[in-house]
Amino acid sequence: MDEDKHSARAWFGLNERFDWQKARVFGPLVTIVATLIVCGLFFLAIIAAFKLLGAAVFNEIPQDGFAKFGLTGIIVAMIGAPFVVWRSVVAQRQVIVSELGLTTDRLNASVQGLGAVRDANRIGRNVTYNNTSIHAYETETEWRDSPKIYEDYEVNPVVDSWQTFIETHPNIEVRIGALFTLERLAMEDVNYHWHVMQIISAYIRENAREARLQPSSFVLKRPFVREDIQTALTVLGRRSADGKNYEQTNKLRLDLRNTNLAGANFEKGDFSGALLVNCRLEACLFRDTKLQGTVFASSVLNYSDFFRSDMTGAHLDTAIINQPTPTVGGMNDTINMANIRGISLAGADISAVDYLGTPEEMNTTYGTKDTILAEELEEQRQALNLRKLLAQIHKAEREGADEVLDGLKRTLQDSGFQNWSPYDYSDGYNGNLYRKHLAQLGLTSFPFVD
Repeated sequence: MDEDKHSARAWFGLNERFDWQKARVFGPLVTIVATLIVCGLFFLAIIAAFKLLGAAVFNEIPQDGFAKFGLTGIIVAMIGAPFVVWRSVVAQRQVIVSELGLTTDRLNASVQGLGAVRDANRIGRNVTYNNTSIHAYETETEWRDSPKIYEDYEVNPVVDSWQTFIETHPNIEVRIGALFTLERLAMEDVNYHWHVMQIISAYIRENAREARLQPSSFVLKRPFVREDIQTALTVLGRRSADGKNYEQTNKLRLDLRNTNLAGANFEKGDFSGALLVNCRLEACLFRDTKLQGTVFASSVLNYSDFFRSDMTGAHLDTAIINQPTPTVGGMNDTINMANIRGISLAGADISAVDYLGTPEEMNTTYGTKDTILAEELEEQRQALNLRKLLAQIHKAEREGADEVLDGLKRTLQDSGFQNWSPYDYSDGYNGNLYRKHLAQLGLTSFPFVD
């Protein structure tokens, strides 16, 4: 049942939530008018009190008991009013300090919860054997529930007695609870939003590090993702509107660099502007995900699903999408299933992407001379000879050969490589070309550019 049905607003018939983002200019005006009214009433009260006091002093009002009582009350009120106001201010400050203290305590407790561990007993024994492949003895632990299988080069094993080992494991349940508490804090107070996002991002970086970034030769099924890591990604993906506005205003990006998130589910989340640099993102689900201006530089994106995701202005410079190998008559479902308007593929290996849309759609993308394409797309680029065609266009512009120029531009436009660079990724001029391309598409604000 809708929570609004049991609220005070619903009782008064006000079921609609207020949208404070609309008519924001009227907010300060209302504040000014209300302040003037309150101050006016206050000064009128002061004037009236002094007038009454003066009348009493100069015997202009009756001196009966009721009048004296009223006069006494006015004098007491005038003397005590400043102290009442001061007490109210102090009490309000104490409330604010108390609330900040409670919020800080909740934040600290949640951070401690992210490091929760639990001990588990496991029975094993040490095994020493001769590794003939390296001509040396090695020692490792054999577990009773997972007996060691010896290789042909591992000979003459010497085993110790079974004993109990204490292993430390992450306490997943406590960590997930801490993540939800942090999410609640960020939603309750936008001033804590970015602090919480930094904490959760750091948690992912520390617990899902990628030490060796090489594409897997073959992926049969989605890799397992630890539940706390998946929960952390889900929390990041459903940030509040106020929080995302704060990031937009201050040009802040989620930092998930150098992580192994293979198999993770980003579906329907908002990771626009995030730094997913040098990441293993194989077999990930990016369906219906907002990835506007997201930086995937040097990441491995093989076998990932980008169906209906919005990758407008995303940076895939030197990224890798070279698996699975395209088949004749088939088509891999990868970034070609997303909105790739303004995407940068400079220096990337996208040899597993055999279709980048119609020529009109391709013309909104950006690539470089050393971008590795699928076989059919590479044949089209080679047949075009982009550098030679651009030289011919510049020559026709200088000579004022309008008919020749129109034909050459039409050839370039029909190829789909209209905004691709004839230079390698390492050439510094590519930065200027890409910024010019984004400007033509109207992508001139954050997160497309810093």
